[in-house]
Amino acid sequence: MQLIIRYRGSMKKISLIIFIYFLFIAGVIAKEFSTTSNYSWVSEAFKYSFQLKDTEGNWITVVEDQTYYIIKEGRHFGDFEKDFSGSLPESGTYVSGRMIAKSWIVKAWVVDNGKIWYTNNTTNNSFDYQTFATDDESKYGEWTLDFESSEEFKSTGGMIFEQNFYTPLVIGDEDVIFTGLNISDLNDGISITTGADKWEHGIYFEKERLFKGLIRGVPKKIIRINYSATMTDRESMTGDVVMILDKTGKFLDGNFYRGHKGDIPRTLMYASRTSDVEFSNLSSNGLSGNFKMTFNAKKNTYRVIEGSFNCNYKTASLIKIQSLDTDLNIISTIKAGDVSSDDKILQGSGWNLNESGSITCQELTND
Repeated sequence: MQLIIRYRGSMKKISLIIFIYFLFIAGVIAKEFSTTSNYSWVSEAFKYSFQLKDTEGNWITVVEDQTYYIIKEGRHFGDFEKDFSGSLPESGTYVSGRMIAKSWIVKAWVVDNGKIWYTNNTTNNSFDYQTFATDDESKYGEWTLDFESSEEFKSTGGMIFEQNFYTPLVIGDEDVIFTGLNISDLNDGISITTGADKWEHGIYFEKERLFKGLIRGVPKKIIRINYSATMTDRESMTGDVVMILDKTGKFLDGNFYRGHKGDIPRTLMYASRTSDVEFSNLSSNGLSGNFKMTFNAKKNTYRVIEGSFNCNYKTASLIKIQSLDTDLNIISTIKAGDVSSDDKILQGSGWNLNESGSITCQELTND
């Protein structure tokens, strides 16, 4: 499914395009988790602010305290482009952008063993998920996780996703295109635990997508590199480096995909959107090269992955993964082939970080 919405300003052309992609890629479901088709992901939204940084280091607010619905219940798309219409500066060069997520809003339901569970119509400011699910339909509604007032993020006014633009954003003489992109994996469903010790009623309503968010340009290609860590008699931990390219092969943005199992110990590490990327030996079509990619992580820290990829030969390798603090100082490093001694990067000790990865390179088509 694809929905395209365009806006043309009077002084300059600004295009706001909403893309929704569903990629049908096979995967393995963990023993302690399962996905089900007997559910409905009714709506998902972020309350956010968006800022641009100019060449002198000044942050300019473009959108303030608006709600962006990725999935919308009973309403048309349109809020996103309205937020940006007339809000961008008339001219200038900008080197970075950042979205400050104020809250995450979800409405969903799922059937488990014949009983329907709903998202509880309430607001939380902690990450324990203890009021996430209810079997009382009268309490069914949008569950809101308030980042802005949480202990983890209240000092920054929300969860910050900052990105250094791969090429500077020049506003004035050229067209500006922002795209709201949402790419779902077939396995990306609501997860059900076999035990209810961690989440109330054993329901975990999070959906992990290959990519979701705001990018510059029109996406046409996706590169997905799966890295893993192994331990004897244990299920492997995995995670995907995701790159989004335009039709010429220019890098638009990236993500770390933790998989349809969500943020649980079986994921390789915790990370999300790309904040910065460096390439070397990059081919003209963007389908092979070496990369050093920085991802946003918990509590405004970062993870850095260095590796290489080649779509033509379907090969990928890993050099190392690093953990950085809020000032981009290196906290910890694990090289490919090494065994983790703690949980500073991989989620636990005793895991062997594999050097080889698998790769999938696809055209972005809306199925």
